[in-house]
Amino acid sequence: MTPEQLQNLLGVGVKNGASDIHFRPGDAPLYRVNGVLHPLGDTKLTAEHTRTIAGVLMQDPMDMHSEAMLQEWDGSFSVPGVARFRVNA
Repeated sequence: MTPEQLQNLLGVGVKNGASDIHFRPGDAPLYRVNGVLHPLGDTKLTAEHTRTIAGVLMQDPMDMHSEAMLQEWDGSFSVPGVARFRVNA
């Protein structure tokens, strides 16, 4: 998944009123709208997809440097003209 594709997915979530967007291997991206999870299509994410997404969202190279030991990460990601997102990985 490219950074542009990720930004498009985030933009679709904002336009549809999603409070959360979940990226999990084995599932399509899930948007939480009014407390209900809705899949975006039926293409399931692979572990490599989610690793790539994390790499785009975790823009500090030091964060990804210790990926193998990473337990949890909190940060933010901005898409200019769309929104700023809170990220938990």
